[in-house]
Amino acid sequence: MRHYDDIERRIRRAAMQVIVREAYQQTLAEQDREHRRPAEFADAWKMRLVDLLARGTVEVSGWSKITIADLDADLGWSLYAAASYARSEAISSVRSG
Repeated sequence: MRHYDDIERRIRRAAMQVIVREAYQQTLAEQDREHRRPAEFADAWKMRLVDLLARGTVEVSGWSKITIADLDADLGWSLYAAASYARSEAISSVRSG
């Protein structure tokens, strides 16, 4: 049963990565129209992720319906924080370079 649990955990992690990426891509698709500054973009991305995580289930192209559990939401916020930090650092690097 341990092997099955490990596989299940990896699938859930991958699914949450897809949800965080989906929130980012949806926000990015609006960027041409919205012209948000970096901090505003991060806030919009965060709000879109809030919306997706509140749904309980999310449909993403190429995946079956993804059911979100409480632990998955914690992982989603950890992934968002890491990706948001990396994006902020990349922007700072470009500005100072």
